[in-house]
Amino acid sequence: MKDGLTQQVGTPLEVYARPRNRIVASFIGSPSMNFLPGTVHASDGGMCLEASGFRLRIGSVYHRSLEKYLGQRVTFGMRPEAIPATVEVVEPLGAEILLDMRVGNDTVVARVPPHTRTEPRQLIHLAFSPDRMHSCDPETDEAVV
Repeated sequence: MKDGLTQQVGTPLEVYARPRNRIVASFIGSPSMNFLPGTVHASDGGMCLEASGFRLRIGSVYHRSLEKYLGQRVTFGMRPEAIPATVEVVEPLGAEILLDMRVGNDTVVARVPPHTRTEPRQLIHLAFSPDRMHSCDPETDEAVV
């Protein structure tokens, strides 16, 4: 709900995996989804998303949804489970560790298993799963992917 309007109806897992808009994506999940500005580009017969500090190849399943954004900005969303970046803060919580990390010019939060050994200023590479990609129109905040 936002301003008295229902934003999305579904099971918690459905809403978590396919949020309808940025409001829903940032509400469900803890810590909440990270959002970064990025630009959609054509690349080697496919598409990629460029954001501050990284370039991500977009799976062909998303091409149709994103083709109208070629050369334009989108808001890229990624859950805290999968992010490549430089560690700034390590927050051990017992069953998990939260990492405040720098991705280019942006700060994001990653969730990693409790046995992960890392320290501030360390560059780490966590896998990002393209099938868990989220993008929103920067004007409307409605989900594109």
